[in-house]
Amino acid sequence: MIPPSTPQTMTSKVSNHSKETPGARKHPDVTLLDRWILGILVVGLLVIPALTGRDAIHPPYDESRLIAIREVSPDYLFLGNSMLASRIDHRALSQRLGGAKSVSFTLGGVFSPHWYLWLKNDVIPSGIRPRRVFIFFREDDLTSPYRSVSQPDDIKNLLRASRGKEEELERVLAQHRDFKEAIEHILMQIYPIQLKHSDMSWLLDSWAFVPILPGYGKAVLARMIGEKETPQQYQRFLEARRRFKEDLRYRLFKPSELRPMNSESGTRGVKVTEEPFNFYSRLPNSLLPEMIRLNRQHHLNLVFFMVKPRPGGDGTIQQPKALAAYTKDLKQWLEDNGAGFYDSNPDLFPGPDDYYDQWHVRDEVKEKFTQYFIDSLPGYFNGSTP
Repeated sequence: MIPPSTPQTMTSKVSNHSKETPGARKHPDVTLLDRWILGILVVGLLVIPALTGRDAIHPPYDESRLIAIREVSPDYLFLGNSMLASRIDHRALSQRLGGAKSVSFTLGGVFSPHWYLWLKNDVIPSGIRPRRVFIFFREDDLTSPYRSVSQPDDIKNLLRASRGKEEELERVLAQHRDFKEAIEHILMQIYPIQLKHSDMSWLLDSWAFVPILPGYGKAVLARMIGEKETPQQYQRFLEARRRFKEDLRYRLFKPSELRPMNSESGTRGVKVTEEPFNFYSRLPNSLLPEMIRLNRQHHLNLVFFMVKPRPGGDGTIQQPKALAAYTKDLKQWLEDNGAGFYDSNPDLFPGPDDYYDQWHVRDEVKEKFTQYFIDSLPGYFNGSTP
């Protein structure tokens, strides 16, 4: 006889089986091993990249500029980017000014945040006070602090010029970041391994010139292994590379073939409106007030030199009205606050054939430009203010 309970048990089993979807996969329980594997993946994908390159995100302060100022004790100091590097010949300046000593600090593609840090962390702590400190800039650079500060190379250059936390710099830059840029800035802090990408780009770019420039490979290798004499040696080869690029560009594109300026658009090809070039609306969110405060407090003798782009065939610049008004306000504000200013846009020199592109002066013109520079600002070289 079959026990009465048996059919109930069989019915229960059939009922349970009928609830399962045909072909459905049964999910196994999560084991301790699974949790370990998940933990390793999290560490490998999120934690390790955040720790890697921690020295890259906080590179040490580069004291080479401070040391150079103390060693040379220059009469005249120049700060800028390639606008300065392509224009001033220090040998010619020394000869013209009776042996006066001068030093340039230049870095391609840097703007007011870097110049501010160089003043604050290099010039002032050096204890040396040159007769004049010239800053070469173009258009609205002095009130556009967010140019060239978001890419890995830009960040590393700023960090190398910083001494600890730069609160004023961060306050100004934070006001210019939109939501996307703010998120990118946070991620760059968390994952500094991204900065390694720029090192690889530099390496590929540098080694491409080794077959062309004799001795260049040795200079690059020396910089990679960190030899003490590398900065001066490497800078000489950087200058040779710049000259090679200049000559090649000039052979390929004659100055007369370059796009001329016009009054409808900005000189960098950006449409000019009244608001972007309003000086007083942009001043509070720039580093210029802090630079002027340092100038007054530490007697830096700042002089701001506005370079001009390649002019038209007659040598003149048709400056947009908004930019002309901006320049007028900038000049008035700087002079009212104790700094010097010179606008080279109205000058006929340099002419169109003196440029190898829209902004950079040809290397063989540097000596002539230096003479023009001294003649244009006589009061700044004889101890008085014009």
